[in-house]
Amino acid sequence: TIVYQLEKGDFDSAMRSIIGSGRGKNDMSIETQRALSDILAFVFRAFDRENNGKVDATEVACGFTVLCDGKKSDKLEYAFEVLDINNNGRLNRMQVSNYLRSFLTVLVCVTTSSHLVCNISEDSFLHMNGKPCNGDAGTISNAADKGSTWAAGQAFKGSYSGRKERDHLNFDEFAEWYTRKGYSSIPWLELLDLKKWVITE
Repeated sequence: TIVYQLEKGDFDSAMRSIIGSGRGKNDMSIETQRALSDILAFVFRAFDRENNGKVDATEVACGFTVLCDGKKSDKLEYAFEVLDINNNGRLNRMQVSNYLRSFLTVLVCVTTSSHLVCNISEDSFLHMNGKPCNGDAGTISNAADKGSTWAAGQAFKGSYSGRKERDHLNFDEFAEWYTRKGYSSIPWLELLDLKKWVITE
């Protein structure tokens, strides 16, 4: 398996070019640019599971679709195709887990950011069994790993027909499972549609 790695310096350079690309009346304030830079750096740390300043570029690219405009279905299909390294239209259980983990990592990092105005005491992402969780990048990465592994298991369990469970899923099978009952298991996937985000002034 080929893993395309992205180093922290290259990631930072790319993010600076995006953050600083606004011109004219829509320029971001310095404060907003700093906050966004902090959030993006936090996302990088959550993807840096080996703590070596490198991340899986493919997984980051898939995860960042969360923050892009467009339809949820297009983002899901794009990421599925990107992670289909064998070009056979199918993902195995680990690949489906990585597929979901890429989205979940970005979602949790962004929605738990201290730069966003929210009622931390009511934030369910920061609680487990009614107790507050540590919100550092390592904890979020671990939670995303466990959540996506569980969700992939649900997708495989819920999508098989006949005598035995499948060892691969194609995109249509995943989409059919999600539409039929997966949405109740992983409702956070709905947040790939930015129109479903609640933005307050």
